[in-house]
Amino acid sequence: MNKTIVQILAAISLCCGVLLFCSCAKVDLVEDDPSSDSDSDSDSDSDSDSDTDSDSDTDADTDSDTDADTDSDTDTDSDTDPPVCDSPPDDECFSSTVLIEYEDTGTWNGTECVYGSSNTICPYECDTGECIDDPCLGIVCDAPPPDECISNVLWSYYSPGTCSGGTCSYPHTETTCNSPPADTCVGNTAWNYSASGTCVVDQCEYSHTATVCPYVCSLGTCQGCSMGSNVAPSATGTISSGSTDQVTYGPGRLNDGGLQSGCGFCWIDTGTSYGGGAYFRYTWSTSQTLWGMWVDTEPSYGSGCAYTANRGLAGGDVQWWNGSSWVTDGTVTGMTNDWAYYEFTSPVTTTSIRIYNAYAMSQVNALIYEWRVFTCS
Repeated sequence: MNKTIVQILAAISLCCGVLLFCSCAKVDLVEDDPSSDSDSDSDSDSDSDSDTDSDSDTDADTDSDTDADTDSDTDTDSDTDPPVCDSPPDDECFSSTVLIEYEDTGTWNGTECVYGSSNTICPYECDTGECIDDPCLGIVCDAPPPDECISNVLWSYYSPGTCSGGTCSYPHTETTCNSPPADTCVGNTAWNYSASGTCVVDQCEYSHTATVCPYVCSLGTCQGCSMGSNVAPSATGTISSGSTDQVTYGPGRLNDGGLQSGCGFCWIDTGTSYGGGAYFRYTWSTSQTLWGMWVDTEPSYGSGCAYTANRGLAGGDVQWWNGSSWVTDGTVTGMTNDWAYYEFTSPVTTTSIRIYNAYAMSQVNALIYEWRVFTCS
């Protein structure tokens, strides 16, 4: 084999052994021919140039691969560095009094940042991720609301109140509208309030009756009067039936001013028990306001005038005329002597009074020595 060809093969073998990828040029082996020496030299020169180019490519590939490997290593190092965990979630309220507070720095678990936390018990309240100050700080509960009606019950508020959660609440009393004010006098008119009332807006209201007092109003009550003068002498006396002798035994003796000692009297037909309609009567020409009366009658033990004993007036109805009918003020029974002063239940204003259904003690025909009637004073 030609020496030149052997050298070429050795060079190719070395190239293929060093490089991972190489393209070995096709070599036509020809036998040693003297006549081709000149051509062979020429080819040898050409191949030498080609080898030089191949080396240049190999260097370029090597540089390119080296750069790529370097970039790849840089990226790998960047991916393996963990992120910085310095953005914790906002603190939050777990409940109205428990605050969750997150640590400022967390740790990377390969997927996300994880932050530690702790719970804080708020002394007053947790709101929008923080413990707030006492909402009652600086609040003075000294302005109770106005009174109000709730289901016809009056709620009356008073201070001081108490603060909770920033809001004042006040104690109160509840009043059922069944405690009317005390009866009172408005001028000379008595105001008497009803026992039950109605709660209106912010107070109990009670209706009342107004009575004009004929005399004096005191503490919501029309007061009676004291005994005044005797007006019987100005009245005209009449009787149901009996003596009509005005001089000795008739109605004129009722108010003549003479008492039992004078032995002059007026008598009427009666029995000895209540009823029957017998009466003694006084009538005035003008209205009289009367306090009461007193009757001088026959005592049970005799009069001393030689008349039959026990004809005294034992009882009857005390009545007054209201302008259209008789009104019974009271009934007297069981008298055995003079009538004590009889006071009307309340002063009456009238033109006539009478003792009706009169009856005697134990003998018929009751009698009166003197009948006095007194005005209010």
